[in-house]
Amino acid sequence: MPPTVSTILHAQTFRRLLVVGSGDSALSAQLASEKALKPEWEVISIDFSSEVTDRMKIRFPELAFLTMDARALSFEDASFGAIVDKGLSDCIGSVTERRKYFQELRRVAVDGGRLLVLSQRHLQTEQDILDQTDEDGSDLGPSWLCKREEVYGALFVENDPTRPPFPQPGTDNTIPYFLLVCTTNEDTAEQSMT
Repeated sequence: MPPTVSTILHAQTFRRLLVVGSGDSALSAQLASEKALKPEWEVISIDFSSEVTDRMKIRFPELAFLTMDARALSFEDASFGAIVDKGLSDCIGSVTERRKYFQELRRVAVDGGRLLVLSQRHLQTEQDILDQTDEDGSDLGPSWLCKREEVYGALFVENDPTRPPFPQPGTDNTIPYFLLVCTTNEDTAEQSMT
């Protein structure tokens, strides 16, 4: 059974949570309302579409939805104790671009910060390639130490761009997803500063 977000984040002392590529999912609201995270955690959600963030501000006026490209965040360094990516990394095509994206997430994470990635793509971590010769390297780069778990869920279908995708009937627990639970690798952060 996969760990819950609250069990993954309970030990974090810096209580700001960033949801990247939030889209029109209710995930941000679910995280903000989770008893274990309330009221100490501030949840901030970003998406590159102003149309989406405008709709989400109306739907959840008590939450912060900002229009921003996750590959070039306007937040200061070390702004978040945790970051959640629910599928955004699936939309980034090349290993080089994914590595830049995950480096940007590392920049805004505090030392010891957490990253949760739910992806349909089997992202390569540094641990995956230690014994391999891979010219491209890992998707996440050396800034994150990760554990992977395979979980199963429904196939989500979007048939109206103004409404959230919905699970296709009969697909519950049939589609494989990969959950990465990562912690910042403080050794690489120190090396990159020198």
